Amino acid sequence: MTTVADTPSAQRCQGTPTLAVIDNRGLVVRSVQYNRTAAEDPLDELITQQTYSGLGHLSSSIDPRLLAEQQLDPSVPPNFRYQTSLSGRELKVRSQDAGDRLALYDVEGGVVWQRDSRDQQLSRTFDTLHRLTSISEVAEGVSRVSERLIYADATASSEANQRGQLLQLYSPAGLTLTPSYSITGQLLTSQQQFLRDTVLLSDWGGTESIDWAALTPDIHLTRWTYDALGQQVQLTDAQNNQQRQRFNLAGQLAASELLLNGDSTPQAVLRRIDYSAAGQVLLEEAGNGVVSDYVYEPQTQRLSTLITTRPAHSGRSTLLQALSYQYDPVGNLLAINDAAKATRYTRNQRVNASSQYRYDALYQLCQASGRENANAGQQTQALPPAIVPLWQEANELTNYTRTYSYDRGQNLTAIQHVGLHPYTQQMVVASTSNRAVQQTLGLTSQDVDGFFDACGNLQQLTAGQPLTWDSRNQLLRTTQVLRSGPDDDHEVYWYDSAGQRATKLGTALTSGTTRTQRVRYLPGLELRITEQTQSGSTSVTEALQVIQFAAAGRLALRVLHWEQGQPAEIENNQYRYSLDDQLGSSLLEVDQQADILTWEEYFPFGGTAVWSARNETETQYKFVRYSGQERDATGLYYYGFRYYAPWLGRWLNPDPAGTVDGLNLFCMVGNNPIIQKDVGGLGIFSCCWGGDGETDNNEPLLTSEDATLTRPVTPSALQIVNDDGTDLNANPFARRSASANVSIPIVQSGASASALPEATTNWASMDTQGKPIKSISATASSLRHPLRATDDKKQKHTKAHQPFYDLLGDMETNISIFNEGPVGHDLRRGYSSENELIKDVERLLPSNSQREYVKTHVHYGLMQFANTQIEKHLGGKFTGQSTNTIQISTQKKPTNRVAIEYRSTLDFYKFTPSNGRDIITHGTLSTQYTIVKNINNSPLKKSYFKKEKGQLENFTYSLNYDKRYGTYFR
Repeated sequence: MTTVADTPSAQRCQGTPTLAVIDNRGLVVRSVQYNRTAAEDPLDELITQQTYSGLGHLSSSIDPRLLAEQQLDPSVPPNFRYQTSLSGRELKVRSQDAGDRLALYDVEGGVVWQRDSRDQQLSRTFDTLHRLTSISEVAEGVSRVSERLIYADATASSEANQRGQLLQLYSPAGLTLTPSYSITGQLLTSQQQFLRDTVLLSDWGGTESIDWAALTPDIHLTRWTYDALGQQVQLTDAQNNQQRQRFNLAGQLAASELLLNGDSTPQAVLRRIDYSAAGQVLLEEAGNGVVSDYVYEPQTQRLSTLITTRPAHSGRSTLLQALSYQYDPVGNLLAINDAAKATRYTRNQRVNASSQYRYDALYQLCQASGRENANAGQQTQALPPAIVPLWQEANELTNYTRTYSYDRGQNLTAIQHVGLHPYTQQMVVASTSNRAVQQTLGLTSQDVDGFFDACGNLQQLTAGQPLTWDSRNQLLRTTQVLRSGPDDDHEVYWYDSAGQRATKLGTALTSGTTRTQRVRYLPGLELRITEQTQSGSTSVTEALQVIQFAAAGRLALRVLHWEQGQPAEIENNQYRYSLDDQLGSSLLEVDQQADILTWEEYFPFGGTAVWSARNETETQYKFVRYSGQERDATGLYYYGFRYYAPWLGRWLNPDPAGTVDGLNLFCMVGNNPIIQKDVGGLGIFSCCWGGDGETDNNEPLLTSEDATLTRPVTPSALQIVNDDGTDLNANPFARRSASANVSIPIVQSGASASALPEATTNWASMDTQGKPIKSISATASSLRHPLRATDDKKQKHTKAHQPFYDLLGDMETNISIFNEGPVGHDLRRGYSSENELIKDVERLLPSNSQREYVKTHVHYGLMQFANTQIEKHLGGKFTGQSTNTIQISTQKKPTNRVAIEYRSTLDFYKFTPSNGRDIITHGTLSTQYTIVKNINNSPLKKSYFKKEKGQLENFTYSLNYDKRYGTYFR
């Protein structure tokens, strides 16, 4: 019998712990890891070293590669060096990857001035309420006002809830007007105007007439609608298409539909979606009849099988996908097999629709195998030629195996490709940083820095393809074909105040004709306009709207609507449903009749391995590919804050979020691109469903609407995010009028805190075969009336609202009371069957009684608990409303048990007078816990749900809030 310890993967990982060496102050001065690629390889000891100041502030960090070099040559610098203020704020950061950054702060902690290694300066100004009012930049000796923000004062319209809110935002991409908000501060309408193509960099320092002259005349209006709980139920985009969605009682997406402009009947996009008790998706039915069934491992809740079918139709199979996943004990994917794809035989090879993966002891991918287009050749910026039409010849696919090598600093140094066209790609890494380029013409490590600017931005993709960066180190221009005159083939990019791309303008010259494609990015919509200029005459050849539907479930939906230039091979208003993999990469696109449009598979790190389409025209309209990101004409993937080169397996520039993913600022997803994906170019998280194993960096980067960037929050830390977070780029539009955000993961004795939302799995959710246990009267009670909680002595309840269980003490006391169990594992049979136990619970908790139980036990207990925490961290009293869900599950074996799972969310407000205006603190307290009771042979009593004590399991809670300014009419 083979055990887990006997497998090659386990043998590679034996004797490879991660160690932390601490000093007498409790600070980690060394982190030690051990790595090997094969079981017979000797262990490689990897030491990361940190130094600290006398005040305990971090002074330097150095990775294992540079530390080894430093031991031979003391002049080798560490990866990072920090100079901090007495309070610990970083005044100067010197990064070997990203260069120097200097920052100065005001008394409120906001960054008012900063400068980088390219001598680019950025200044911020704030009003008396410490709201950001402008951003000025100095680059190459030229000063300009790149952003300007205008807020509503006390005379603004109260009907539109404008007072204190941001009304006008002049950004690097144009002007955004936000004339109306909901009573809870949610944006209702937005009007956007973009900069003209001739204005490359914004400058809002002139008069209003000059500013408006830089804008296009078109105004794009977007509207949002919310329900009473603040969930978005409708988005009306700038072309008057309506995206609608519905939620179930637990606040989960239940269905969605799309009403196109000019249509009278909405089209279903998501007909149905079923969830398990743990919140995992069990079934989805799309508007085109495609059904996806999910099966999870009972212990880990990792996805084990995904079956996707479509309606029966003559001449086609109903099976689209039959994916099975195999994992190692920590959650790394070992194999993915698609039984829906036929086995092929070509060139004396058996070609299966399966992929296998192997990792080193640090869980870096070291080998992968799969299949690829036979005509693919070496991976470059370009896509391989598409197989058109779909699956015509057996010899179009062949097997491949790839081997990946890394240095001791996590740099991908080599890709060895074995297949029909074998090749090896080498990378050259700089001697004192993690900057690297592809090996050509005998480059050495001393040559690498010449390919980057002082801030670590790559200066060219390949020879003759220069890259230009703006003063915020965002990619400004790429050149695909460099000519002696002004007519280069190039793309230019504009970004909004949040650092997200707002406009893309591509220009190409062919046979004396200039073709220009302009893309405007709006909420839920892309406007793609193609123009052609010949002999001085310009005409529009294509006007395409791409409606991006976010609430479509797993099957991401894009609808193509042509106003002009519709291709003959594609019908107008084409629905393109995308079936994605675990990374969000688009594998199959199907239309409204569930016919396949395109089929694509990917190498690890993002290159296209298999590419096929129904016809050549369809290949031109697949915009989103690997990891759910848009692929540009350059071959780069745009992630939001950075651009990724899949043929290199690394980013073009350093991580703007700093060291959130380690000391290597160019490393892609910790070199594990099979189960980890990047979010926005800022942070990675494990994307495999269910348990994330024991790998590092498996928690998503915590972000909020009030900061562009935040660092991961540890359970023991209090994090304060200033106006610009930890990034150089502020996000005032998303932040609106907020001046600070505080995220407090609360840890009390006997409890644990974690980032929410969290999909925890209760043992009572499944039986021993992994099948969901019957749910009994799973209801939600939404209490919309506001309550003002006071201290314990003043809190009054009527007899009808007296809590069944006393939660009026502090949380530590209640946790200790709950944890007086477990009662013991009494195996005597009090019930002859599971159904008897279920019926007994149903008898004791009919629907009305259960709703009252939720109202009294959960709601008032949460209000008291929230009052304690909010007074502790904020002071004063609050007003709020809660949404509560109760789930009751039973288990017959090995002992009779009943489990009650509570999920509660409290939305609260606190008002503090300040100079005639109120500081309005708005926040959310989320609580989830499960009480488990072992039942003896005596019959189940209703008193169990009132007084008797059980064992507390899975207790998590999180308090998040931000401050806003306005007037509260009492």
